[in-house]
Amino acid sequence: MIKQGARGVWLGQVANDARWGSVLIPVPPRTAAIDDECSTEHSNLAIFEIARRHSRPVFYGVKTADFDVDGLLEKMKIMGLDRVMKIPLAKLKSMRSLNNKPETRSLSERLSTIEFCENLIRQRAEMLKEFEERMQVVLQTDKISIAAEQEAQLEALELDIQKALDEWKRYTLELEEFKMEYFSIVASLQERVEEYDKMVTAMEHYSEA
Repeated sequence: MIKQGARGVWLGQVANDARWGSVLIPVPPRTAAIDDECSTEHSNLAIFEIARRHSRPVFYGVKTADFDVDGLLEKMKIMGLDRVMKIPLAKLKSMRSLNNKPETRSLSERLSTIEFCENLIRQRAEMLKEFEERMQVVLQTDKISIAAEQEAQLEALELDIQKALDEWKRYTLELEEFKMEYFSIVASLQERVEEYDKMVTAMEHYSEA
C-alpha cells in the first residue's frame, strides 16, 4: 500500500504520449473531503503497478518546486525542440502508429529491398570516391591559380554562348510556327480534295443516270 505524506506523493508512470514518454503524475494529499478511502488506495496501487511493469521507478516526496519546468522549456528552445512541440499531438500519435505497424512484406521481399539498397549505397560510395579523386587532381594543378586571370575570357565566352542560345530559341520558334502553318495548309488542301472527290462522284452518278 502506498501512503501519502502531507505534501502528497509523485509516482513515475509511463504515459503513451509521443511528446514526453515517461512523466511524473502527482497524487494530491488526501483530505477529510474524500469519503472513499478504499477507492483512492486502489488508484494508487494501480498507478504503482503500471510503473512497476514498465520498469519505471516510483519517486516519493517529490514536490512541484523540484521540477524546473521553465528551465526545461528554455533548454528545449535552445536545442530547437520548440518546433517539435508545436506539432499537433494527433499527428505525432499517427506517426508513432505508422512506425509500430507490423511488417506485411515477406522475407524474400525484405531481403530483395536490402540487397537493392546495398547496391545503391555501394554505387554512391564509388561515385563519391571517384569525385574526390578527380577533385584532388584539379586542385593540385596550376590552372586554379590562373582562373582569376581568365575570368574576362570566360565572361566573353558566356556571352557568346548566351547569344547563340537566344538565336537557337528564335530559330526553333520560327520552325514551330512554320510547322503549324504547314499542317494548316495541308488540312485545307485535304478538305478541298475531299470536296472534289464528292463532285466527281456526283457527276459520275449523273452521267450514268
